[in-house]
Amino acid sequence: SSGINAEYGGGSFSLFLTTDGELYQSGYLLGDLLKDPTLITTGEKIREISAGLDHVAGLTTESHLIRWGKGQHHKLVAETENHIAEPTVWDEVTLSTVRCGPNKT
Repeated sequence: SSGINAEYGGGSFSLFLTTDGELYQSGYLLGDLLKDPTLITTGEKIREISAGLDHVAGLTTESHLIRWGKGQHHKLVAETENHIAEPTVWDEVTLSTVRCGPNKT
């Protein structure tokens, strides 16, 4: 059984990363209010996560970037400023670490 390895908070949501690389989200971020922690599926295990005010970025165990949330000002490390509603793995990018500030990644 896996336990909580780390907790992160954004403007109106919380993230919980387990020791097994599973990620749970509760609260509100570009969608329905998740009252109970809900498993976030990405197809890859998560090793690192960071939360901004209204966006999330992290790394999978394969060092791929995962991101979702509001995208204005290119805060999702993308060529577009569109919002990304669902967690999306960007496997064209490999990183060693990632951090979010309130409005930047």
